[in-house]
Amino acid sequence: MSILDDLKALQQKYAKLDPQQPTDGMSYISAAVTHSALYRAGVDDQVIKDVLLEPVESREAWISYFETVGKKNE
Repeated sequence: MSILDDLKALQQKYAKLDPQQPTDGMSYISAAVTHSALYRAGVDDQVIKDVLLEPVESREAWISYFETVGKKNE
């Protein structure tokens, strides 16, 4: 599974959500916190910029993803 496939799956999942009605347990993470967490996880800057364009509701999922399997090759 590639990062692009994961990105498309998350986009489809969150495209269905109403941004005015967050679901239970959904957290909102600021762009600065998201950027910092992804940077520390070793994610490429361009990928970080792309993630920040995603819905705010998906940031926690992206941070979790990149902390486990989505690190750039070293």
